[in-house]
Amino acid sequence: MATLLENIRVDYELNKPLYDEMQDYYDGKSYALKNYTECELRSNRKINCNYTQKFVNEEASYVIGNPVTYTSNTNNVQEIKDINSAFKSWSLKHNKELVKQSLIFNQAYELYFTDKRGDFASIICTPQDSYALLDDNGYIEVFVRFYHKKFDTTEYADVFTDENITHYTVLGGLFEQIGVPEQNIFSRIPVSIVNIGTVYESLFCNIKSLQDAYSIILSDICNEISDNRNAYLILRACDLIDEDITKMQEMGILQLPNDKAGAEYLIKNLNDSFIQNTLKTLQENIYMLANHINYNQSLSSNTSSLALKNQLIGLINKCTNNIQAIQDCFKTRIEFLFEYLAKTKGTSYDWKDIECLITPNIPSDDMLIAQILSQYPEFSVKTGLSQFSFIKDVDNEMKQKEIEAKALSIGADLLNNSNNNTIPVNGGAA
Repeated sequence: MATLLENIRVDYELNKPLYDEMQDYYDGKSYALKNYTECELRSNRKINCNYTQKFVNEEASYVIGNPVTYTSNTNNVQEIKDINSAFKSWSLKHNKELVKQSLIFNQAYELYFTDKRGDFASIICTPQDSYALLDDNGYIEVFVRFYHKKFDTTEYADVFTDENITHYTVLGGLFEQIGVPEQNIFSRIPVSIVNIGTVYESLFCNIKSLQDAYSIILSDICNEISDNRNAYLILRACDLIDEDITKMQEMGILQLPNDKAGAEYLIKNLNDSFIQNTLKTLQENIYMLANHINYNQSLSSNTSSLALKNQLIGLINKCTNNIQAIQDCFKTRIEFLFEYLAKTKGTSYDWKDIECLITPNIPSDDMLIAQILSQYPEFSVKTGLSQFSFIKDVDNEMKQKEIEAKALSIGADLLNNSNNNTIPVNGGAA
């Protein structure tokens, strides 16, 4: 085991610089800012355009902006109640943070455990602080989480196997065990993976160089203006002292000493069209490679919903891939939750019975969907309701509809009985 851990540490350290750089770009610490060429005694302002963070946050909001709902294929109501109850103690931002971390690195992990209250809990890990050793079938053989404690320079590592959880200190690549291993209460390593794709398919790799170029050009333009203010004041046949210059700046006027003296501005002409075209080209390529659209661009008033959706097709396809990766993670989450419930409550739920419904937070034309469903009555009610963006829980919606229909039926019966029992006026027949 010692040799395996040392090999894991070597591979982890080999890949960590790339993941550190990915985190830096999300935090705004890009190459353009850290390595910007500075000139002594001149303006060296650095302008940061953090498209990486913007796009990651947008995609996270698109993918998981709406609450996750769970449905049972066998209509087991108690299963859904226990699932919702177990996640009550979780942070409302947990799922969004998981998606965000997975978009930064194109991969993230969810580690499950029982907290101090005995509840089913989870923490989010990333390739920047963790390492998952997978077998040929994609199952985790060993999971290692590296971390530091506050006010403590020692590096620690928790090593998870199917049987145990072992704690180590790490010094110079060597693992020193702390205490005795803890028993793993789950049947296997309690970790699920959000695997969106390879590092080279990530948003970071797609727009890194374009973002750097955009920031460098903006920085150069701002420094050009800051250095020269686009103009120099030329004075001829004038003998000015510092006090004269100060008065001139304060009053905004200049008194020339004689008729031969003169003053004029030397204007520096910057090719604004060239600069703007370069910035526009870079920005368009950034949005194109990221599969995002620029919402700051004005749209015509008669743009149809279908045309708007066509503009979003690239982002929708990208988010679909992200959602599928998240759903794979959620399936494993439910599997470990049911195992936890079996040990703590004696339940015997099957995780394969549960469907995790993630509704993208992307504009949807519900009116068009309603028209389509009205023309094709062969669709089931459940399938039809699941297409609307404002319905988060289809099963609950159908249940509420059934309750309302029953209440209306009872009310109609009472009203009919009341009309039938009306006392005739002037002794007429009822």
